[in-house]
Amino acid sequence: MKLYKTNIVVIMWAVVASLFISCSPAHAAVAHTSVDIRYLPEGVEIARNADGSIKRSNIPLDDFAKIHPCPSTGLPVKTCENWALDHVIPLACRGVDAVYNLQWLNTYVKALKDLFERFIYSTNGFTSKGCYPKIVTGA
Repeated sequence: MKLYKTNIVVIMWAVVASLFISCSPAHAAVAHTSVDIRYLPEGVEIARNADGSIKRSNIPLDDFAKIHPCPSTGLPVKTCENWALDHVIPLACRGVDAVYNLQWLNTYVKALKDLFERFIYSTNGFTSKGCYPKIVTGA
């Protein structure tokens, strides 16, 4: 049981570290501009399918894979064993579906990051209907 708890702590720290990726030198130009291009501009609506899901394009994923190959194999593919493509700024939070808003994350870290984002940006538990930070008040 102790090993399991240790793994959870390590994974949680990895999630926290991944949330600060915009502080890395590779993203410095994006993170320190007056307008962060990883977000959709104000007034632009998020394109949605008939079922309400966000419309997606394979073009950014294909382009990302060409520039940033799979970390485990070095091949320019979109699917990679134990790795997943992740949007730094989630699409549901007005993040753009573009190469500069994508990153490779270990599948375990991605799962925890997704859970963390759903919790932080939800207004009622773990269901995300938008990206408004959850306000926690002390009693």
